[in-house]
Amino acid sequence: MNQWLVLIAMGIMGSLLQSCSTTRAHQKSEAQQTGMVQKGTGFTASAWRPVSGVTLKNPWKERKLPSAYEVYIIDPVVIKTFFESFKDQPDLLLPFEIPLPESIGLQTFTTKDAGIMSAALREKYPNLYNLSGTTTTNLAHIRLNYDGQYMSGMITYQNKTFLLTSWEATNGSIYYLLYNKHNTNETKTPFENGEKLIQVNE
Repeated sequence: MNQWLVLIAMGIMGSLLQSCSTTRAHQKSEAQQTGMVQKGTGFTASAWRPVSGVTLKNPWKERKLPSAYEVYIIDPVVIKTFFESFKDQPDLLLPFEIPLPESIGLQTFTTKDAGIMSAALREKYPNLYNLSGTTTTNLAHIRLNYDGQYMSGMITYQNKTFLLTSWEATNGSIYYLLYNKHNTNETKTPFENGEKLIQVNE
């Protein structure tokens, strides 16, 4: 009787192991077909810490403060870790969560290498990253830059354009501003000017 129970148990265990193996093989095949790999937690909402009462330099780097903006502090290590996850990973997909202003709220983008830098440029600027991404509903698109020190970005949401940029406070700390492009008088944003500089260098 005990031998029969052992044989039955072994049969059930074998079936479970085969099922798990089949599932893993299917997931691997699916990833190979899409050519994309997703790993890690990405850039989560917890990275954004809103602050108030901060006195920002105005102007800073020849830029004037927008007329309306939201201020956040972000751990530079978190930023660096997120972008460096894409190093030598052209097929990597990672989520990027960002709280858009004007009551839009948290949006999650699936980001990847934008593929705009040549191999020679990557070798010349190893700390420079350019990402792009969309939401699952395709209602919003994001472009992100990182120069090894600061992050910048531009988000289009329906008919609105929001900008993400670093800004120094009078206490010397670096904060991040999120604001509607219409709240600045600049004809070209720092993000757009930076992209133009990259193209010239190339």
